[in-house]
Amino acid sequence: MHPPTADHLPPDGLPVPTVTFGVLLYGAGVLLVATLVAAFVLPVPWAWLLGFVYILYDTWLLATMVRSSRRAVNEDTTPPAASLDEDERASVAVLIAFRNERLVLPKTIDALLRQDERAEAIVLVDDGSTDDSLLWVSSAYDVEFEGDLGRSLTEPSILVLRKPHTGKASSLNQALALMVADVVVTIDADTILEPVALSAVRRAFDRDPDLTAACGVLAPVCSVGTSARLFQLFQTFEYLRAFLWRLAWMRDRTLVLVSGAFAAYRRSALVSVGGFDATSRVEDYEVMFRLHRASHDMGKPLTVAVIGDARAVTDAPAGVRAFFDSERAGSPALSRPCIATPTSWDR
Repeated sequence: MHPPTADHLPPDGLPVPTVTFGVLLYGAGVLLVATLVAAFVLPVPWAWLLGFVYILYDTWLLATMVRSSRRAVNEDTTPPAASLDEDERASVAVLIAFRNERLVLPKTIDALLRQDERAEAIVLVDDGSTDDSLLWVSSAYDVEFEGDLGRSLTEPSILVLRKPHTGKASSLNQALALMVADVVVTIDADTILEPVALSAVRRAFDRDPDLTAACGVLAPVCSVGTSARLFQLFQTFEYLRAFLWRLAWMRDRTLVLVSGAFAAYRRSALVSVGGFDATSRVEDYEVMFRLHRASHDMGKPLTVAVIGDARAVTDAPAGVRAFFDSERAGSPALSRPCIATPTSWDR
């Protein structure tokens, strides 16, 4: 499959690089509707037959995705490394919006400070926590505030913004307004980066000036509950499947989701579309459509990547109820649209 051009982008801005992909996308929808109608209208044998047809189609679609992801893994599409002076390399800022995350923040911040290439800025946004999260951060890093903005006296790269509870997207936008870095990385308060994760992100944006958004690779960790091991095993396969699919979509320039649990954006592009939508329950998903549309309006497809060397672990649900709540709210592994349910950000 050849790389898409702007001619392959439909008027609504959703990137569909080939006719084949469009047939697969709309064909699945037609078959799903037809199967549901047949279950209520057609006699039993015909209704069953149509159901079997849909199962065969879905199996074929799955096989197509497997083949595409294998090609994406085997092909080296990474641009050659650029020869840049240190002051020409992309600067990186990490944004963490948190609310009542006292138990997980220490490990997350410690992992950021142990990076082989540290971020120029780490911005911690307290979204109206009611526990002692803000107190711990202020004490642990000797933060001195001027108004609602504080800076660590022991780790000058750490900035702390305290604010009333307005939600994650709004918190990220307020932090974004303080940044001058070339690349903005957003992670969740329970995302623990591997020591080379940020250098991998920086390297990817240095190599490709057109790269606008990217995601790292997450692995789930279930640390609480009697069934934690079982849930971790299941979710590990789910995460692997999701990131393999994203590699396939990246190859075909149809990737429309980078998980906010570990995402990176070129700041200029993110600011140009107005940042994150504070009214959306899936701000990391929604912003990608606006980035795609903006790129389409400029006559070129958006460049989005999965950075395989940028890895991290994140907390995952270890119980049945927590698991289904996470699935509906949009887990980091999900690569499909989701229906959001209330989370700690809404309470």
